[in-house]
Amino acid sequence: MNSPFKICRRSFLVGAAALILAPPRLAQAAGSDPTFLVIGDWGMATSEQRKVAAQMAKTAEAIGARFVITTGDNFYPDGVKSVEDERWKTHFEDVYSAPALMIPWYVALGNHDHRGSVEAQVAYTKRSARWRLPATYYRHTETLADGSRADFFFIDSQVIRDGHRRFWLRSAGDAQLMWLERELGASTARWK
Repeated sequence: MNSPFKICRRSFLVGAAALILAPPRLAQAAGSDPTFLVIGDWGMATSEQRKVAAQMAKTAEAIGARFVITTGDNFYPDGVKSVEDERWKTHFEDVYSAPALMIPWYVALGNHDHRGSVEAQVAYTKRSARWRLPATYYRHTETLADGSRADFFFIDSQVIRDGHRRFWLRSAGDAQLMWLERELGASTARWK
């Protein structure tokens, strides 16, 4: 492919992200650019997770957050088994229940999520007003105050990593990388 966006498969980094919270400030003014929170490695249902959720709620309210991005490892230690799994309630719904967190959650998958049912996390999108995982990899677009767009690309890095170590997963990882290169090349969004 002749694209300015080359993806070096050997150096593709797989890592865990930490919670990023912007310092509290006045609520987002109407017509301003969207603000959002990012969280990774969060699905433990511990008192620490509840403390993080409380701080996220305060910050989301203070900055007028429009959405949350997850970077994977949504459910420790072994993902969820189904859309009926109790972890939906104990690790997500009951923990991130503050009104300021009742906003869309754009989800990426992590290695711990693959120990359970990835399909259940995708399917939960149809059950939840805020859980957004339409596929294992996808793009989400936000419109900015000046009318320009920002494209967010959510990938399943576990499949890419494993595809280069396990022959039977190679085609899934390769398909995702080709999708990402094609989508990045075709995107006309100001921010990617």
